[in-house]
Amino acid sequence: ATDEVMHGLTGAIFTFGAADGPPMLPQAHAPQIMGGLVGFNWALAALLVPALGPDAMAWFEVIGAGDVVPAKKPAPDIYRWVLDRLGLPASACLAFEDSENGLKASIGAGLATVVTPCDYTRGQDFSGATAVLDSLEGMAMPDLRTWLSGTPANV
Repeated sequence: ATDEVMHGLTGAIFTFGAADGPPMLPQAHAPQIMGGLVGFNWALAALLVPALGPDAMAWFEVIGAGDVVPAKKPAPDIYRWVLDRLGLPASACLAFEDSENGLKASIGAGLATVVTPCDYTRGQDFSGATAVLDSLEGMAMPDLRTWLSGTPANV
């Protein structure tokens, strides 16, 4: 279910060190994650609540819906808006995207970005991504810390 949920969370921003967070990773690491989401509130709720339970929306400090900024992806505005509300620099966060436009937006905001293409975006250009993965299965905290550093991965 992690891949299905993360594909719906295009624009997820995570940072490390919070008291609690979403269980997208193995449970031993879930308490170390917090973040913000980029998307439409109704769409995120429709995805998260059935997949992860009624409290899923509360796991995120900030949800940046598409109607809060004038310019949509590939403009970086929504990522900057979320980072501002989180009070964090881009260098402290890692974005997850699934499209070329999403990647352009996250990179434009200065975020290291992991891309997991879906069937609709598989042939797009993901140049500049920190990592491009077929699946999030097996993703572990050491991977996230490496990617957060902006070190490109050959996976």
